[in-house]
Amino acid sequence: MAATLTAGALFNVNGIVAVVTGGGSGIGLMIAKALAANGAHRIYIVGRREDVLREAADSIDPNIVIPLPGDVTSRDSLLQVAEKIEAEVGYINLLIANAGMMGPKPLKAAPNERPPSIADYRAHALETPMCEFTQTYAVNTTGAYYTVLAFLNLLDTGNAKANMGADWRSQVIATSSIAGFSRLPGASFAYNSSKAAVTHMMKMLATAFVPYKIRCNVLAPGIFPSELAGGVIAGLDPAGKGIFEQRFIQFLAEPFHRMFFLDNLAIGYPHAEVERVPVSWLFIYAGAVPLGILIAWTLILRPGIHKVHVTFLGWVVSMILTMFITDVIKNAVGRPRPDLIARCKPAPGTPAHQLVTFDVCTEKDHHVLQDGWRSFPSGHSSFSFSGLGYLALFIAGQCHVYRPRADLARVLLALAPLLGAALIAISRCEDYRHDVYDVSVGSILGMAVAHYTYRRYYPALRSKACATPFPNPGDDKGSGKVKDDEESLRGAQEFELDEFDEEDEERENMPLNGRR
Repeated sequence: MAATLTAGALFNVNGIVAVVTGGGSGIGLMIAKALAANGAHRIYIVGRREDVLREAADSIDPNIVIPLPGDVTSRDSLLQVAEKIEAEVGYINLLIANAGMMGPKPLKAAPNERPPSIADYRAHALETPMCEFTQTYAVNTTGAYYTVLAFLNLLDTGNAKANMGADWRSQVIATSSIAGFSRLPGASFAYNSSKAAVTHMMKMLATAFVPYKIRCNVLAPGIFPSELAGGVIAGLDPAGKGIFEQRFIQFLAEPFHRMFFLDNLAIGYPHAEVERVPVSWLFIYAGAVPLGILIAWTLILRPGIHKVHVTFLGWVVSMILTMFITDVIKNAVGRPRPDLIARCKPAPGTPAHQLVTFDVCTEKDHHVLQDGWRSFPSGHSSFSFSGLGYLALFIAGQCHVYRPRADLARVLLALAPLLGAALIAISRCEDYRHDVYDVSVGSILGMAVAHYTYRRYYPALRSKACATPFPNPGDDKGSGKVKDDEESLRGAQEFELDEFDEEDEERENMPLNGRR
């Protein structure tokens, strides 16, 4: 479906320049790996231990990952790191303030043991110097704040450079923790409270940086129940690293990659550079056209405010809900498109009769490659039937197409949007973006959502009151009138042919001077 609205495009990091503090180990190392694996151009990892940074860079790709020694608790050190990056590339697109420390731990009892006495608890806590508690804030909270300040100019230059596209905005991501939302001691009082401070501080920075078009977000890795007693945060221990890497890649919203055979004819079709219905025209056909018709209906017929409100609301809900469901299913299923091999450009020597993964692909365009595993269901089909299908239902209701002996013109008018949606869906097979199965399921999905949202506000098409929406629940609240009206609409009688036969008979028996 819409190339600019697919998850792979929205969270694309191909060509990005990023800085990751605390990038030599733990969560920072996993973030650097995830960025490098998904097409980042340059990743600067910052930390106090140069040997650890170099080992981390060598383990990923020293041509992409650049180690820079630095201390987040020193303003001068942060500024020096920023100056080095400015001299090399001149800008950054992403800053991840990830550096952190655990802080002094409270006295805890082992599992299934009685808690320590209050005297022992107090004595243990007071043995910790205040400077150690404060140092946790200096790294986790103050360090994150001054890290953001040190790189503001480079983030602003990243916006001006627009190397990631006109819609991209430079972004800051701070690593907080779910511990910042927990009342349990967890890792430590200093750690938990400092992470809560980071979360709130990033909310404030997000507001403060709106005029500069710099986004601010927070990642909050979780704590597993089995680790609560020991205060071990998933992602920092070896067992949690793979879990966090998987979660961070899911944050980038890539599809599941099914394995495939190079000699599979079903995915060997050519990749069409020019689509019969490109994304821009899809939004015009399935979005702008129905919206324009509904606006014209409003201006010409002047229906009541409630009817206009529920009609437009149903249309918007239908479109948004369909896009969301379609993208979720696409990423979960990860079905290869018919043109996958042409997109993949497999490396020479790849065996044709053996199952291979996407690692054999040499395509440099991240979106083109990842979109190759987003075949099921067809987004164009679901989107077109969602917008145009809703319009068809609305026209059918307003024209009473299920009324016996309804004019053929009314029926054709209601079917016209469905014909347009069908032609859009068929074009996806002609472009080898989908097969008949993808298109059929996508069409059914879009039409089902459109019917569901339409029926939330309007009676069934066979009802005599199909042109009248259900009453507003807020009107005459407490009087029982709305409930009675809605029940009467939901239970309204269907059109009966006998009624129209009686009308025709009465009309035939009416004197000529009494006929209209």
